[in-house]
Amino acid sequence: MLDTLARMRVSNGRYTGTSDITGWADSVLSHGSDGVQQVLYNLLDMVKPQSALFGGKSLFEIYHQQLQGNLPKYREKMPRKVTQVYALIGGGYAVWITALRIKGRTSEIQAKAQEAQQKLQSLEPSLGKYFRYGSCPNGYQLKSRTCYKAFNSFKTWTDADAYCRTQGPGGMLAMAKDSGINSFLISLKDAASNSWGFWFGLNDRAREGSWKWPDGSSLGSYKYWSPIEPNNGGKNWWGTPLGNEDCVEFFRTGWRNSNWNDADCGKTRYFICQRTPEGL
Repeated sequence: MLDTLARMRVSNGRYTGTSDITGWADSVLSHGSDGVQQVLYNLLDMVKPQSALFGGKSLFEIYHQQLQGNLPKYREKMPRKVTQVYALIGGGYAVWITALRIKGRTSEIQAKAQEAQQKLQSLEPSLGKYFRYGSCPNGYQLKSRTCYKAFNSFKTWTDADAYCRTQGPGGMLAMAKDSGINSFLISLKDAASNSWGFWFGLNDRAREGSWKWPDGSSLGSYKYWSPIEPNNGGKNWWGTPLGNEDCVEFFRTGWRNSNWNDADCGKTRYFICQRTPEGL
């Protein structure tokens, strides 16, 4: 069927390039191995969740297992494979409808078009997850298998933390545990606003001086504190500690190189969330 399709040409709305267009249509509509019906049914069986052709697995589940360890390669290849399958199935039905028209069986065309639409829609639950796997929701950007987004709305640290946890699996205020992620977060917040500081996840709310990330881990060797920070609010004119600065922000763009600063958790700032990519 695909071989005969490859020999077809259209010029000024007329079929050319094959000596027997009626014979081609007969081949397409046949019930043998060359017929489009058999080709489509085989293809649909290959990609359904429990395919008899692959020991109860979908062809895409096999692809998924092969590629999931390499997320950049997965994001490059899997959406393309899903798109190709949709195109093959949609193209197969287009060929079927073309053959029906050539044979004068126009009364069957509407039903076949509806069948095509139903078949393509039925694929979305099983194939859509492979298309989305490893991707980030709208507005989030992927970095090192994590999605990040800078929000330019004011919240206290606690409210920002609560909001980030509603953002899907793994949702929390962002964690800048190494220089690469830290630089990436600075670029996100600079793109969102250069006027205000941005909360991220570091805090010592549980115990003064014991800095923790939202996942419960402790601050490691990487630090990006501004000079004299953290100072827990510093001291007043009489040398008395002011205290109560237990949450950490990036300084606004252009101020102290966007270094880290401990600040009062009750103050409002913009903020940066992170979450797990789809399916991970």
